[in-house]
Amino acid sequence: MTRSPDPRRRGKASSSAQPGSMNVGFIGLGRIGRGMARNLLRSGARLVVFDQNADAAKPLIDSGAEWAASVGALARQASVIFTSLPGPSQVEEVVLGSGGIAQNMRT
Repeated sequence: MTRSPDPRRRGKASSSAQPGSMNVGFIGLGRIGRGMARNLLRSGARLVVFDQNADAAKPLIDSGAEWAASVGALARQASVIFTSLPGPSQVEEVVLGSGGIAQNMRT
């Protein structure tokens, strides 16, 4: 008899997202952001990530997330975007700056 996976079980994220899941973007993979992004990945979201420090994304990519080469590239792929950034000036730059979310988001 084959058992269905228990949805309450927390385990390593699979490399493929669940069918019908939305593309989720996550920008800012520091101490706080990395954990939040990992939980999104574990939930089955199709996760696209970006951080100024590409090494910060490696554990997530190894677990199935996709790397975006820039904020704009992430915005073009994601249906919803989360940020975990140090402060208001960084959020303003990522959202409103040249090549940022506002210029590249999906419509």
